[in-house]
Amino acid sequence: MRKIIKIVIILFIFVNFLYAVSGAIHYPLQSIDVYAYWFLKAKSFYVNGILPLTNLNAYPYSHPQHPILLPVVVNFIYHIIGGVREIPVFLIYPFIYIAILFSAYKFFRKLGVNETVSLIVTYIYSMFSPLLAMAGRKHAGEADIFITLINWGVVHLVFNYLKDKKIKWLIATSVLIMVASQIKTEGVITAVIFLFIPIARSRKAILLSISMLPAIIWNLIVIKAPLVRDFGWMLPSVLSIVKRIGEVFYYTLVEMANVRNWYIFWPIFWMSFLIGQRKNQLILKVATNTVLAISAFYLVNFVFSTFTPLEYVPGAMDRILIQFSPFILGSFALKLEVYLAKWDI
Repeated sequence: MRKIIKIVIILFIFVNFLYAVSGAIHYPLQSIDVYAYWFLKAKSFYVNGILPLTNLNAYPYSHPQHPILLPVVVNFIYHIIGGVREIPVFLIYPFIYIAILFSAYKFFRKLGVNETVSLIVTYIYSMFSPLLAMAGRKHAGEADIFITLINWGVVHLVFNYLKDKKIKWLIATSVLIMVASQIKTEGVITAVIFLFIPIARSRKAILLSISMLPAIIWNLIVIKAPLVRDFGWMLPSVLSIVKRIGEVFYYTLVEMANVRNWYIFWPIFWMSFLIGQRKNQLILKVATNTVLAISAFYLVNFVFSTFTPLEYVPGAMDRILIQFSPFILGSFALKLEVYLAKWDI
């Protein structure tokens, strides 16, 4: 029975991969963020060169102040293939999708979840509509899927450290966060995980500083260049802060209730808190605290942004959950295993 379930699930995941490949080929440049931001910058670099960076100010609607690592890499790919052709670049995204699913499966196995349940949760994850979209279904070309893969690397490395206490794993974690910070500004937020790892405060400070260094340097470049900032932060009145906090929670709940957008991910995730008990492993405690810290950061960001919560929250929710899904799925997998044990699955 288990063997049949495993084969069927693997086939279904492969079908999802083909579905993503089909989207990357037949629905290119569907996302406004791709053609007005990520790939616009890549094409500008290809035509005009990367320097001076102030050339980015010609496109003030494309977040000139954001890091440029992804457009730079895409620009190099254009040079390698001899011209601006999006499809070869888009075809990278389904393979990033498969790498994410493989990383998720391997992490569940590290946590001690049995093979069958690990595959079931991986398949549920593979059907998460924002992830499928970024893998190729009309959103290929966005940056969040790379940060998601990096964050899976982070949870693996932190797990390894908690297991054998070798500092090399945390150094590698810091390097991954440095890369993520240069893909998107929020990529640096994952550095908060160091606050919850049981290490000396001096090491926490060093690892945090190293992780944040590229982001600090980039922001200094933005100021020095200078680059246009198409959004920023403000200090609203006390009444406005209370009002905006209420709006953030309201729009977040509205997005969670959008079953069409989230497929079955949210209902199953919240149901997992009601089924079974499992010893709270240290890695899950670290992950939970990281999610809470990240959530607090985003709440502050939404409240003090020059964008209104209506403009900001609905569009950001899928990206936030995609990026930080590596920190919440382990608990779900463990609890689902307990629930399914009665059927010997």
